[in-house]
Amino acid sequence: MFDGCIYNHRELRANLEREGCTFFSDSDTEVIAKAWHRWGPASVERLLGMRRWSRFYLGEEPLLASVPTLDLGRPELLQEVLDDLNAFVIKPRGGSGGHGVVVCGDAHEDTLDSLRTALRRAPGKHIAQRTVTLSCVPAVVDGGRLAPRHVDLRPFTLTGRGWTRTLPGGLTRVAMDEGTLVVNSSQHGAAKDTWVLA
Repeated sequence: MFDGCIYNHRELRANLEREGCTFFSDSDTEVIAKAWHRWGPASVERLLGMRRWSRFYLGEEPLLASVPTLDLGRPELLQEVLDDLNAFVIKPRGGSGGHGVVVCGDAHEDTLDSLRTALRRAPGKHIAQRTVTLSCVPAVVDGGRLAPRHVDLRPFTLTGRGWTRTLPGGLTRVAMDEGTLVVNSSQHGAAKDTWVLA
């Protein structure tokens, strides 16, 4: 299982290089793999990523868990995903902007057949996550009509010496195409400000 975003990967990489490890990419995923190989299970305590964010900055346990990410380069995880493909979202490892993402439950059978072939040919180039149903909010579409669209929320947190503050709001990413779960702006997504009034 990979976090996909390790905040201290440069520091870990430097430590691993001092211990003789060689790297072939700038990827935080390679840092995780090398750390595991070098330090074993103890490497997890060195990672500062999405799951450990609130512990690091706030000294609190997370209230919500991250969606587990499956490394399809592991044969047992690949088989788990292939056995229940419609329940997963498949993403290219190292991808961004929603490019190459397949929400399998919404995909055509031809797309799924091509995806199965690609996964069997190069499983390590992909990751998988179980599909999570996103919330819906009213959005202005088609020149002024209100319609429900899927959204996710990106909070903004600032930190300085001795302090951390999460702002009362954030960026809500909106999937403008009806029914889609991909909210990235490069995939016809939009955004709206979100404010929490207390």
